[in-house]
Amino acid sequence: MVRHAKRVLIISAFVVALLSLGGIVLAFWLKAEGNYTITAVDKPCRINYNDPFWFLSMNGYLYVAVEGELDGDAILSTSAGKFSLQRGKISESTTVPEHWGADCFLEYEPKGAKFGYLKIRVSVGSNAERSGQGPLP
Repeated sequence: MVRHAKRVLIISAFVVALLSLGGIVLAFWLKAEGNYTITAVDKPCRINYNDPFWFLSMNGYLYVAVEGELDGDAILSTSAGKFSLQRGKISESTTVPEHWGADCFLEYEPKGAKFGYLKIRVSVGSNAERSGQGPLP
């Protein structure tokens, strides 16, 4: 009886260790991406997005790429910082380490912009610093 209990305990500990290791590997390789377009650049807006794997990777990276054109200035805030967008063609990106929970956001605030558009790509997760290659859709 004691042998059986020890065997069950050892097998259980081994299974838990494998599942934990699998979760760590999964959190490293998985990321969430989103593409957003703002066409009403004369109005403020907020976009909420989630990293579906945040519970596995509480520390990770936030990658943001912004392209477009504005006839005035604007500010794009993220859960990790701000972009000051100047009049004209825009092509900016950043990767920042971040500690987050389930909710992340983008906030756009016009500071004189009336016409134009913005395309924004957001990647969150432990592997997000490797993303963002190629043109925005």
